[in-house]
Amino acid sequence: TFGEQFCRLYKRSKIKLSEGRKKEERFYDNFINIFPIYYVSNSIKELKKTQKEYIRQRKYITARAITPGTVKLRNCLKKLRSYHYYKKRDGYSVQGLNQYLESRHCSDNRYAFIPWGGQQKGIVALADTYRHIEDLVLNGRKFMAIADAKMWVDELYTADKKDNIVNGYKNVVLQQGTETLRRVQLIALDILIEFDRICRKHNIKYILAAGTLLGAARHKGFIPWDDDVDVFMLYEEWQKFIAVYEQEIDKERFFVRTQETDVDDNLCFFQIKHNNTIYCKEGRKEYNTHRGVFIDILPYYNGANNYISHKIQERVCKFLKTVTWAHMGAQSERKFLKRKWYEFLQKNVSNKTSSSLFYKIANRYGKSDYLCYLYVMRNPYKKGINQRRYFEDLIEIEFENHMFYVPRDYKEFLEYSYSKDYMMYPSVNNQINHHFPADIELGNLHIIE
Repeated sequence: TFGEQFCRLYKRSKIKLSEGRKKEERFYDNFINIFPIYYVSNSIKELKKTQKEYIRQRKYITARAITPGTVKLRNCLKKLRSYHYYKKRDGYSVQGLNQYLESRHCSDNRYAFIPWGGQQKGIVALADTYRHIEDLVLNGRKFMAIADAKMWVDELYTADKKDNIVNGYKNVVLQQGTETLRRVQLIALDILIEFDRICRKHNIKYILAAGTLLGAARHKGFIPWDDDVDVFMLYEEWQKFIAVYEQEIDKERFFVRTQETDVDDNLCFFQIKHNNTIYCKEGRKEYNTHRGVFIDILPYYNGANNYISHKIQERVCKFLKTVTWAHMGAQSERKFLKRKWYEFLQKNVSNKTSSSLFYKIANRYGKSDYLCYLYVMRNPYKKGINQRRYFEDLIEIEFENHMFYVPRDYKEFLEYSYSKDYMMYPSVNNQINHHFPADIELGNLHIIE
């Protein structure tokens, strides 16, 4: 279900999915959002009451189960509130919230409320703002707009927010349309198919993971607004792949990116890229590195036998991961203090030295039933996703009409990664590509007619 207090007007894209995924096609359509304006009160007090009630009910409606392993002392109260909303969410619905807003509406009221969340004040909250309309020319066409458009924008957005909208990183995928996003997905699928072919031939184990596994379980393919592929494998399995790929991989089409192949590699994991493509974030053109469409290969390492050693391994490796990325962060980070920190790090240690130390510390321990995941905040000790059994007892699952390997207990894996509500769709505001590519060239690959 759409699950919002507004509606969308869609324009069909050219993207066609397999018969079993037809319902997913709507996520690739272009759209505009249409928000109703409720005239809700004649006093500021009543307006604030409406805003507060809207936010309260939305918290219940959008509540999700707490993701395991995310409750910390510093966020305990926040998680308790989240748990309260989750336990009570069945008593609330979009329909009920719509009925509440409609019951408050009267065309003669002085103050207005638009259900997109947050506090609304000044001319944004005045009903007369939306009663006074004039023509606005956009791309050579006339559209209706509020007469006080400039004041409305100034009231709604801070200077920093406006600067970020105008001058911030541009998501070229969104600018070019969802056909480009789908082409990127299909190119990444080509890479995954080649990787899978080599792994099957040489009995190398891997699993689809993170958003790719979630997409396989929930969508039988890519999450429609996502564009990357995540593969997890034990480091020893990656070493097997490295030993054979030179003789196996189609070098005309694909490229394995490591610290050894790229001067400016900023990662402590590995990627396989598609040649003759560009999929590059802003500020990356000048670096000596392959810039093509990619899939991520993220190794797991043997974990320590005690909690203190586990945390030391994690902290040291995550710091070295930051140092490895610092030479790019020194150029692209917009926040002043973080940029200065990256500048300091990259002046003192090269990405080659830091990545070499990373792999040394990551591989410090011998074979263990419990592993260490060193790339994101959640790296549980002897539980959750850090268990060897997930990488050894495998089954196949459908992803974009192909079969790939996942843990036999993949549902358990997903519940730990995303909570037991992993099959629920996020709110429409979160159904968006977040990788912000600034430069894309796909040649004639997977052209959508």
